[in-house]
Amino acid sequence: MGLFHLAALLSTLSLSSAFVLPRDEADNLDEAVFLLQCTRWEKGQESPNGIKDYLWLNENADNPTPQFYFDYPHDPTGGNGHIDWTVGTDAEPITGLLNKKTFKVWDLCKKDCTDPKNTEDNGGSPGYLQPNGRAKLEGADMRCYQIAKPFNQKLTHTSWYDCTANYYCTHSERMIRRTIFDVKDTTTEVIIARSEKNPNSDDSIPEEVKDWVIEGFKNLNIVHDKSVPTNDAIFKIKNSEHQMQYFLDVVDQKGDVVYDKHRIENITSYLVDKLAPKIIADGKFDKCKAGWAAQYFTCYYKFRFPAQIDIMVQTSLQRADDWYKKDHVLITTTKVETKDDSCQKDGALAKEMAGVFGVLGVGLSGVASALVVGLGAVFGGYGATQCGEVPLWPN
Repeated sequence: MGLFHLAALLSTLSLSSAFVLPRDEADNLDEAVFLLQCTRWEKGQESPNGIKDYLWLNENADNPTPQFYFDYPHDPTGGNGHIDWTVGTDAEPITGLLNKKTFKVWDLCKKDCTDPKNTEDNGGSPGYLQPNGRAKLEGADMRCYQIAKPFNQKLTHTSWYDCTANYYCTHSERMIRRTIFDVKDTTTEVIIARSEKNPNSDDSIPEEVKDWVIEGFKNLNIVHDKSVPTNDAIFKIKNSEHQMQYFLDVVDQKGDVVYDKHRIENITSYLVDKLAPKIIADGKFDKCKAGWAAQYFTCYYKFRFPAQIDIMVQTSLQRADDWYKKDHVLITTTKVETKDDSCQKDGALAKEMAGVFGVLGVGLSGVASALVVGLGAVFGGYGATQCGEVPLWPN
C-alpha cells in the first residue's frame, strides 16, 4: 500500500515532540510499526458500521508526521472480524508490506504477559518496557511492546475511524532515554519571613513568598549556565535560614553529537512546574509579629522541602534493562547553621512529592529515542536516607 496522510493523528498520538538528528534512512533505528484495530463511525449513529485493521509505519516514531506507510495485515488463520494479533507464530507470522519493506510479527501475547520479576516492586526499573513478541522489518530484528495509543482517521465530515494500537514494534538496537527524579524520604522545614504592612486576613501565602520558593529551584540553571564550581553552588532561600546546594555532572559536552544544551533547563522546568507547586500547596501561614512602631509586621510561612533530590538522566537499549548514566543532578536543602534541627523522616510526604513526576513506573511522558533532545520518559522515584547524611558524589 502507499503513503497514508493522516493530519488528525497528531492530536491523539505524540510519543515525543523533539528534533531528531539525521541518519541514514537504511539505518533508521527510530522507525516504529503500530498494530491497529479500527472501528468506523457515522455522525448521528449510536453503533459502528464497519471495522478494519492496519499496520502503520512511521519512520520517526519520536516525531510522528501525518504521513504513515500502511498495509492491511495478512492473517494466517483467515479469521473474520478484528484480527487477533497474538495468532502469529514463527512458522506463520502476521505479515504486511510497508514502504516496500516486508514486515513480519509473531509471538505477541495478550494482557498480563509482563514478567512479574521485572516490575519495580520486585527490583525492576521504572521506564523499562517488557518486550512482548518479535518482528522483522525487511530482515531487521524488532521487539514489540504493549501500549494503548489512540488514533483517529477522518474519512469525511460525517464519518471517521477510531483506532487503537495495542502493540507497537521498534528496532532491537534502538537506544532510549529516561529521567528519574528520586525524592529521598527526609524533608526539612523551611520558614520564610516577609515584612508586611497589611497581612492577608485569610492567612494565604503571598505571591512574592511563592516566587521565593520557586526561585530556589530556578537557581539550577544558574549553576549550569555559569559553570559554578560544585563547592560554590550554594544559594540561600530568600528570607530564610536555609540554603540549597546543587551538584551537577553532565556527561555530554558542547560539541558532542548528542549534546543538548537545554536538558538541564528541562530538568529545572520539571522542578518548577511540578514540585514547587506541590511544596507551595502544602505550605502554610505560621504567624505574624508586630515590627518597629507597629507599622509593619514580620509574617512567617512554613514549607517542607525534600532534603535531597537525586536526578539521573540515563540511556539504555530499549530491549534491555541496562541503564547508563548521562547526566546527574543532586539537590540538597539544609539549614545554614551547622546543627540542622529542621530535618525529619517523612516518607509519606516524600512519596507524594515523587508522585508529581509519576511513580512506580508510571511516568509523565513516553519512551523517547536517546538521539532525541529532551528528557525522554520521566519518572518519579523514592529512596531512603538519613538526616545529616552526606550524599556521595564523584570528585
